[in-house]
Amino acid sequence: TYHHVVERGFFYATPWKPRDLKLEEIDWDMPEMAHGQQFKVDEVTLTRDTTKPPDYLKESELVALMDKNGIGTDASIPQHVQNVVDRHYVMICGPGGDGQRG
Repeated sequence: TYHHVVERGFFYATPWKPRDLKLEEIDWDMPEMAHGQQFKVDEVTLTRDTTKPPDYLKESELVALMDKNGIGTDASIPQHVQNVVDRHYVMICGPGGDGQRG
């Protein structure tokens, strides 16, 4: 099974998402077909969906991702997090009214 992504949307900002969603993108060009040419099709499945923004991160998840990607040291990570907040790259928000993130 292969997938054809028409518009990459949030995949540009989250390049790991296609892998997380187990998308097997087509990495080859479809062969040219002439009008009226016939061929056997074993199976066809069509799923239509749109990308969605990534989930919110907890501070601990952000710190874990920074550590995993070699950003900062144990001593400098709090300052990095504060810089990201000060530059308005992120917003700090508490749990929503229903106790969920957001």
